[in-house]
Amino acid sequence: AVEASPSLLCQLGLQSQGHDRQGQKLTRFGSGDAPHLYNGLSTLLHEDGATLVVTVASVSEKCERWWVFEDKTKALSEAARLALSDAKLGANDAPAATFSQLHTTWQAVRQEMKPVLEELIQSLSKRTFETFEEKAEVAARLNELLDEWRFRAVSPSTGRASYFQCRVGERNPKGYFFFQDIDPGSSPQDQTDASAPRAPSQVPIFKLTEAPVDPRLRKPNHQPNPRKKRKN
Repeated sequence: AVEASPSLLCQLGLQSQGHDRQGQKLTRFGSGDAPHLYNGLSTLLHEDGATLVVTVASVSEKCERWWVFEDKTKALSEAARLALSDAKLGANDAPAATFSQLHTTWQAVRQEMKPVLEELIQSLSKRTFETFEEKAEVAARLNELLDEWRFRAVSPSTGRASYFQCRVGERNPKGYFFFQDIDPGSSPQDQTDASAPRAPSQVPIFKLTEAPVDPRLRKPNHQPNPRKKRKN
């Protein structure tokens, strides 16, 4: 691992990666790149009349988790590319098979993601969010994920697909979490269930269901449009 300024990392041919600490960037390189890197460092330091000292030290657990996550993300991307490598439309191929393969791959990934999101919701339920800003932030980020993966919350009180929301009320000036049922067209119901439980400080545990079909998506119309009669 190398911790240096972004400009120095650029001179060494290393790409700057996260963990900004007062203008310093932490990055890593493979063991095979070590001779090239040491030679580059020696050259740069020699011009300044300095000496290169290599220190062997342990890397913080936070950095290790970051690198493990980075490696797993790369492996996941490679697996996705492999799964989609055959989903190519040839010059004489019917497009239906390619559409079906892409859809099947997407659905398979979504089903893997669903229990992960539900586990995240369970973990969030064990934490306390005191201010409205904290509640609004966690609700917004969670809803972003649900939108991206086409899921909706299942209301614990009604069992229907719902929007998970955060609101300030007279009895809850610091805000509270609640669920609002939606119809098959994804529109919110006019009235919020008054008997539904309100969570003032913790995210309630809830399951996920498929998001209703986007009303903007239309099924293909195979009927030809009638031609208008010409005016004489």
